[in-house]
This record gives sequence, structure tokens and C-alpha cells, in this order.
Amino acid sequence: LSDAPSWDIILLNGRRVVNSTSHGIVHEALVADTYNTPPAGGSTVSVSVSGDCKLLSETSFTVPNFSSTRAFSIPVRTTFPDDFNDEPGIVRIRLEAVGGTSFTRDFACDSSRPDPCGISPQPPECIDPNAP
Repeated sequence: LSDAPSWDIILLNGRRVVNSTSHGIVHEALVADTYNTPPAGGSTVSVSVSGDCKLLSETSFTVPNFSSTRAFSIPVRTTFPDDFNDEPGIVRIRLEAVGGTSFTRDFACDSSRPDPCGISPQPPECIDPNAP
């Protein structure tokens, strides 16, 4: 048997486990081993994005020194990029545990373009001049 912990990272939207972020929503990422034990104090968790995704939350977190049987939790919030490149958005969460173990998990980032005609008031190009 190995002494090395088996890490996992899950993403929550409220109490639901999800595989992708939704723009503007604060998600919670939980980092723990198989037994829901958090990484050792001093470990770091980093968050990065690529493609059509922009990160609004912090990019780096340090696990505090605490005794807990709960996962380490961090907020993850994304939004639309400043410019769309038609590349799938990816949120990457990486644990660098004290002792040299690392673990990375990728999640999809909602890359759907906002509907300019879905806002109020609608811009002139969305108004049908023939509508009653």
C-alpha cells in the first residue's frame, strides 16, 4: 500500500456537484484526499483559466494550519472574456501539497456568448422596425 494521499477536487454550485462554471456564479471548489482530509498547512491551491473564460476570483490560496476532517474550500467565479476567441473555456485547479505531491483537475468554463438582444433596454440593432 502507498502512503501517498489520493487527492480529488470537486466543484459545487450550491450543493450540486458540477463539471463547469456558470458566469457570475460563485462556485465552491473542495480539495481533499479520499477520506475528506484537507491538504497539510502550507500547501497551495492555484486557479487559472484558458480559452474563452475570465477568472474573477483569486488565483492562489494557501492552506492554513488547521485540524479538520473537512475538505479545504475555495471560491471560484468566472465571467465572459473581454474578447472571444472561439476556444473552449477551461478552469484549471491545481494543488501543490507540502511534500511534493501535486494534483490538477480541469473543469469546463461556460463559454457561451452573451445574447446582446437578451438585455433591457435592447440595443437598436435588436429592435424589429416592423414589430407592432
